[in-house]
Amino acid sequence: MNTIYVVTKGSYSDYHIVGVFDNKTLADRVALAYEGRYDRTEVEEWAVNEITLSQYPSDFLPYSVAVYDNGKVYVERTDAGRPNEDDDPTYWEYDPDNDMGGYWSLSVWARDGDHAEKIALDKVAQKKAEDAGVV
Repeated sequence: MNTIYVVTKGSYSDYHIVGVFDNKTLADRVALAYEGRYDRTEVEEWAVNEITLSQYPSDFLPYSVAVYDNGKVYVERTDAGRPNEDDDPTYWEYDPDNDMGGYWSLSVWARDGDHAEKIALDKVAQKKAEDAGVV
């Protein structure tokens, strides 16, 4: 795993990257040169290519799906976060207390919104069947 060193300066809306380096000594020298009386510079270390392609299913994108007890389904494209090969690729939970009644909240990888909805509905149906002792 290779490492890069990112020199940053400022905070909030003034936060910016001064430079990106593959040499820590050079990054430290640049950070020192850009150090101001009121603005501190920092050297951040980042791994290069630490996320593998196998962690992102081909042609799939992450979606957040809410399946309400009243039958309504809401699908939204979300960001991937940082997938972990050891984790289940989906997250879900049930919230019984919501203004629209209870709902399942799921994160799924899908080709599009319709596919995400189908995956979510299938998972909720499977979970309900398991809880009822049918499966």
